[in-house]
Amino acid sequence: MKFVTNDENENLDIKKNGGLYISEDFILNKEIDSQQSGKEPTEPISKSLLRSGIFKKFPDVLLVIDIDGFIINYYSNHKENVLGDAEINSYVGRNLYSLVPREVGTRIYKTILKTIDAKITTSLEYSIVSKNIRKIFEARFLPPKDNNILVIVREITRSKRAEEALRISEIRFRSVWENSLDGMRLVDLNGNIVAVNTAFCNLVEMPSEELVGQPYASVYKDIKDEPMDDFLNHFRQRFVNRDIQDHFETYVNLFSGKKVYLEVTNVFVDSHEEDLFEGEVLLLSLFRDITERKRAEEKLRESEARYRTLVETSPDAIILMDEDGKILMANKQLADTYGIKSSDEFSGISIFKFISSKDRKRIKEDIEEVVKHSKIKNSEYCIVHPKRRYIPVEVNASVTSIMGKPRIIAIIRDITERKIAIEALKNSEIQFRSVWQSSIDGMCLTNSQGKIVASNNVFCKITEHEESELKDKYYFEAYGNDTQENNLAKLERYKKKFATKTFEPFRVMNAKFKDGRDLELEVTHNLIEFEKNAPLLLTIYHDVTEKKKAEENLRKTEKLAAIGKMAAYLSHEIKTPLASIKLNIEMLEKSLILPDNKQKSFSIIQKEIKRLSKLLKNVLQFSKQTDLVFVNINLENLMDSIFDLYENLLNQKNIEFINNLSFANVYGDYQKLQTVFMHLFENSIDAMEEGGILEVYSHFNNNILDVFVKDSGPGISNGEHIFDPFYTTKNTGTGLGLSIAQKIIEQHNGKISLLSSKKGETIFKISFYNRT
Repeated sequence: MKFVTNDENENLDIKKNGGLYISEDFILNKEIDSQQSGKEPTEPISKSLLRSGIFKKFPDVLLVIDIDGFIINYYSNHKENVLGDAEINSYVGRNLYSLVPREVGTRIYKTILKTIDAKITTSLEYSIVSKNIRKIFEARFLPPKDNNILVIVREITRSKRAEEALRISEIRFRSVWENSLDGMRLVDLNGNIVAVNTAFCNLVEMPSEELVGQPYASVYKDIKDEPMDDFLNHFRQRFVNRDIQDHFETYVNLFSGKKVYLEVTNVFVDSHEEDLFEGEVLLLSLFRDITERKRAEEKLRESEARYRTLVETSPDAIILMDEDGKILMANKQLADTYGIKSSDEFSGISIFKFISSKDRKRIKEDIEEVVKHSKIKNSEYCIVHPKRRYIPVEVNASVTSIMGKPRIIAIIRDITERKIAIEALKNSEIQFRSVWQSSIDGMCLTNSQGKIVASNNVFCKITEHEESELKDKYYFEAYGNDTQENNLAKLERYKKKFATKTFEPFRVMNAKFKDGRDLELEVTHNLIEFEKNAPLLLTIYHDVTEKKKAEENLRKTEKLAAIGKMAAYLSHEIKTPLASIKLNIEMLEKSLILPDNKQKSFSIIQKEIKRLSKLLKNVLQFSKQTDLVFVNINLENLMDSIFDLYENLLNQKNIEFINNLSFANVYGDYQKLQTVFMHLFENSIDAMEEGGILEVYSHFNNNILDVFVKDSGPGISNGEHIFDPFYTTKNTGTGLGLSIAQKIIEQHNGKISLLSSKKGETIFKISFYNRT
């Protein structure tokens, strides 16, 4: 690079805004040129630059400082101070750091060190206050030459403020652009979309990436019938001529099938003025959705037409009157109600003429009320018919303004039939209430959601709830104790049956209550449908628990009588021959010498004889009525004695016995209770073929002793029949063991039940209610 003096500046880098930048190469090349010419530089570069007059064309300040920061020389076109409070003429010889604020001096010091160490051009921005005005400057530090550093300082206050103003303007523009409720779209000269805001995307129901770069007319389904190229050429011509309509209303069909009415405003954006869009002129269009307004206008026109039709064809009488009650207009229906040929005869007549004397004072007060508060609703009066009969009517009225004067529009409905129906309904309700409260059966009304609307006293007694507790609860909450999953399934079935009207007219329900009660109920359903109100389901519950128990007891009595007869017959016909057979088999076995296979047959015969003897014994024991001998019994000792009887068998089958009874005493028949627990033990031992645990434990509750027999066997299937005589789940069982046990416990004023039966856990519960 050559160094040119005498105002020549072709080797200087001149910025667009008029600033001057002198690079490190400028100084270096100047020295090289001197060496190549064979001449030694006669003076430092800095002085040569100052004398050249090169800075006279630029509004910059040139400082020449040494490496310690002292100003050797300066050149400036500025009249204003750029380095602090010191006079411009006193710069030379002073330290640069002392002329600026401390914070600025520190930054300059660090920048100079960086320039010296790295031998690169560095720059920094700083601000000073001069004459109460804050100004911003940029200082460039060139690498040191001849132990001198050139510093070029230029003021950038305006550019910084312009940048800030531009940034704020951009933020404001973006805020308006993104948050506008109206759609905004920028289109270029060729009709292509440059940018869209969120509101526009929502308006046309398309994302911005599908819009930007596309012809604006392609967004709409049928904006024009002409080809797209012809349409865009026509648009380009209008764009160039600035012949775009500023404001108009239109409608478009979107590709989604939606028809939208739009209010459009067009504005040309010239970037030469705003420096926003890289020299292009764009068309900014604002779209406001006026679909609802257009529809409202259309509905208003339709409403006016319907209003005229409604007044003329309404089944109710309609009148227009002033605040004094004078009729200004009436429709034909009023004439028909009152028995007059033409409605014109009402014009100019006071409404009080047609109202019964007892209602005139009240209707006057109501007219004042409607004028004051704009409307009245469902007021009832009696109008006097010319034939001297009274017609009950219901009036709804509101105030409107016509020609600046208040006018009252009243709709008058003949409610004669409704009054008759209400009276009939009242009588019907009295009869229903009588049946509802006096019924011996429980009654409950539920809605389509399965919630209780009403319940009578008997239903409350059955469920042991107050009526207020049942209201608005689901029907199964009144008595059920199922899991939430079961309740949801019940509710789904109920809703389906309610919707399809497929409730069984009659069924028997076993209702289990949360407090442990178990009732048998005969249930009848009847769907009650109303003309206006939603239908309700009337459910009637008839308690047949005692009836079922009586029937069950009768069946048991009959069964016991049959068993008694059978036992007597078996005792006579089987017992003696069976004993004879057993005796003879034993004699033959002792007297005969038989091979092993024959000996095995004798063993089978003896085993079967033993089983028949046990069956006969159980039958006789079940049918025989014997008196009980009650004594105080320690159940813990009783269990130990039973364990002694079964100890060998328990060890053989690898069954662990746990006796957790403690202080469990009852008053009963020792032999009979021993029989009960022996039956339970035998069943458990037979069930646990591969070993397990047999446990007995107890629980006290309000003077009630509950004894539990638990085993870890496979459980009992179909457990609800295990106490029925001759029902058994074992191949060799008689089906009488548990029946005998139940009978004995009932003779002790107690109860035996199967508490749990599942794999790994079978529990029988014996409750003694009277222990003394």
